[in-house]
Amino acid sequence: MCRHKLAEIMGRIAYHTFAIQLPDYTTVLNLDRELLAWRDALPPFFTMDNPDTSLDKDHPYLFVQRHLLACEWYYTRITLNRYITSHYKKGNADL
Repeated sequence: MCRHKLAEIMGRIAYHTFAIQLPDYTTVLNLDRELLAWRDALPPFFTMDNPDTSLDKDHPYLFVQRHLLACEWYYTRITLNRYITSHYKKGNADL
């Protein structure tokens, strides 16, 4: 279920960030809030900072799944926020 929700957010981000016209800053902030809320709602054994690893011994796949979720989340967040970087790179300071 965690990946499904992340995939929904990724779809919305792809829709906005891979369009011909870049999204406005408000849209970027709203999507970023969705990503942060998703991360904060993860169960303890999937959290990215200090996860509960007590189940890893009996369920070794949790280690891999935890890292895959983190990679997908970071990739998605970088993709979303590249808008800010590209905007500043062009010399625009008025986000």
